[in-house]
Amino acid sequence: VILLEVDEEELVNRLKTRIEQAKKAGLPLRADDNVETFRKRQQVYRDQTAPLIPYYEGKGVLKKVDGMGSIDEVAAAIDAILDKIG
Repeated sequence: VILLEVDEEELVNRLKTRIEQAKKAGLPLRADDNVETFRKRQQVYRDQTAPLIPYYEGKGVLKKVDGMGSIDEVAAAIDAILDKIG
């Protein structure tokens, strides 16, 4: 089990930036590409998924990755975990 550790407010800022850049470039936005939908999804995560973290930690199968890096950094960290478990 891989847990991407992220800062929610930083993700909101990234989302806002992505929306602004898409608008400036004249690119279409997805209907769910907004802060309200993001916050609802985060609440579902906190309610339904996050409570499972201690269970997987207790089993010794939880691997944590800093999800705040670049796409390449996060992908490399995940690849390293997957390489170790074969």
